[in-house]
Amino acid sequence: MFAADFMKQSGFHQQSRRIYERATHDDALAYDALCALADLLLARRRWALEFAAYSSRHLVNDPWRFGERPQGDWRDDDPQEAEALLKRACALAPDDDRAPWLLAMLFALEGRKDEAVAQLDVLERVRRQDAESDLGHLKMKLLFPHDAEAAVSLGNKQLKGWRDERGSEWRVSALKCGTSEEIGATSPPRIDRVIGPTELRLETGFAVGGVFKSYATELSFPPANVTLCDNAILLPLYGTAIAEGKYLLLDTFHMDRVHVEVFTPFVRTVNGENALVCMPEPLISELQKTVFIGNNANYFHWLLEDLPRLLVLEGAGALKDRRLLLDESTKPWQLDLLSRLGIEREQLVFDNFTHPLACRDIALPSRLSSRGVCHPHAVHFLRDRLLPSGGPITAKPGKRLFLTRKSVPGRSMINADEVTHHFRRAGFVFVDPSALSIDEQIDLFADAEVIAGPAGAALTNLLFAPADARLIQLGSTDSCGETFTSLAACIGQRSCGCFGRGYPRTFFRWIWTNYDFHIDTKDLDLCFEQML
Repeated sequence: MFAADFMKQSGFHQQSRRIYERATHDDALAYDALCALADLLLARRRWALEFAAYSSRHLVNDPWRFGERPQGDWRDDDPQEAEALLKRACALAPDDDRAPWLLAMLFALEGRKDEAVAQLDVLERVRRQDAESDLGHLKMKLLFPHDAEAAVSLGNKQLKGWRDERGSEWRVSALKCGTSEEIGATSPPRIDRVIGPTELRLETGFAVGGVFKSYATELSFPPANVTLCDNAILLPLYGTAIAEGKYLLLDTFHMDRVHVEVFTPFVRTVNGENALVCMPEPLISELQKTVFIGNNANYFHWLLEDLPRLLVLEGAGALKDRRLLLDESTKPWQLDLLSRLGIEREQLVFDNFTHPLACRDIALPSRLSSRGVCHPHAVHFLRDRLLPSGGPITAKPGKRLFLTRKSVPGRSMINADEVTHHFRRAGFVFVDPSALSIDEQIDLFADAEVIAGPAGAALTNLLFAPADARLIQLGSTDSCGETFTSLAACIGQRSCGCFGRGYPRTFFRWIWTNYDFHIDTKDLDLCFEQML
């Protein structure tokens, strides 16, 4: 069992599965093995549903859609298999809580709400005393789609007397959930539309399994608005906003709604147009007449998602008599970029974003870039403001850059030595952009001919490259996002991906699972034929 658990966590799912299956025939191990295997299948099923939320909108690429998937791919798992395993486990040990707990989670994941709630009766009977708090939380989440009022009442009863380290009391509430466009017709906040719906045609390609495939798709971006709130609450981690105490504004969130509870921990679950929020009383900001664009300290997210919200504010005239609200922990390089975009230090005010923060008279712009893809208006805004004036720069023939990720854990290239040797022979110079200043990065990429590297924040520097530059991104077949292909498309750059088998560092959410990967140099040669 130890070997199976280790292989599960290390990404060798098929090997792990075979060991678990053998263990199910051992009376002493059967229950543990059934639960462990079902847990693996449940995680993979969650991955598949999360992935589908993005792939259905063309936000990620499924490289196997053009051909037959490898056997055992997690996107093809049948949830009925996990259900059968767990029912066997429940029959083996009817007084243990692990199998019914997993079964409740499976039913909830599949939208089988009545069956999920029915499992609560089983869990009440077999619960362990030390699991009472966890069971209460699960009850609250499972009841919410059925009866929001009952879920809120249960949550407040469970949290009665709870206080955070500041002495603030915790509260549970149900909010309406949607973009400013969706709630605008029925809500009190004033909403100004600035940019209408936008389309981006994406033409790219990839190599995998000895074949190069070209494809084209259309990315759709919703309208961008500025919501003016008398009262708003900004939530950690990244500033998703609650407007007027009633509305969770999804266009202030940077990913798809399926991931709101992942990146905004105080949001416990989202069900259609409703969100269940559990949080302490917010800090009260003394600042008024402010604007907020986000507080993400990741290079890509700050540059391509947060900063372009300034363009939306400019379009509504909301920057004229308001100050920009920032986190106290904002980094110097983030302030540097703000200055380059025309925001001076006297326009900035700072507050504490470690807790929910209540603000009065605040302007909240929509995100242009979100859900992992880049908006054309965002890219053009940044290039117009950040690139040196003096006309367009063209690529310097032979200037080929391979971007390393030495300072970033996870998503490792297993055969890195072999792959880097291949790039070195093709004339690439190896660079770690994180070691460079903003000016040095702009100068380095301003005349690059080809930019290559594993998908990650370093490829954000495509933003500074000329329109005739080209991109080769490397990654796993399990997480082929259109982040940097969309960035390249906004500029007019050609792009392609080289994808290989992934080995997940298994986490129960797809979006947070790091996939180590192996690149076949024959596939790399196919990309070289297209791009060099």
